[in-house]
Amino acid sequence: MTGWRVGYVTAPSAIIKAMLPIHHGMNICAPAVSQWAALAALKGPHDWFDDILKEYSHRRQLWMRNLDEMGLTYGKPQGAYYIIFDVASTGLTSQEFAAAARNEAQVVVGGGVGATGAAYQHMNRGSFAVPTERIEEGLSRLRPMIAKYQEQRG
Repeated sequence: MTGWRVGYVTAPSAIIKAMLPIHHGMNICAPAVSQWAALAALKGPHDWFDDILKEYSHRRQLWMRNLDEMGLTYGKPQGAYYIIFDVASTGLTSQEFAAAARNEAQVVVGGGVGATGAAYQHMNRGSFAVPTERIEEGLSRLRPMIAKYQEQRG
């Protein structure tokens, strides 16, 4: 249900009371189809999801292992279907890195990750939502490009 934006909060009543005016103004009501889909997701069987979680865990480990080997730091994902990694060691900004990845390695990564400010200028995003073989291929294409920029930087 990515993008359908359905959720709930469990908190002490004082926090819920403080949240209500903000919540009401921003989210008067989720569309009916989203509400029905959320209900089905909560009440329906969940065993079909076990294999998906296992595969996404494998992809997450693949990304982390390769980023470690390439000398790039990252935030360990704890539920997302993407990983945010720091490309400062390449000397490129996130947008420059995304362009270089696309043009030099024919790999698409997220650049800029939607955040602003100096703390995010070197952060890029890699996805777990593509087949494992594509991730492996993309990481193998990125490896020499990253090494080249790290070498140039000294």
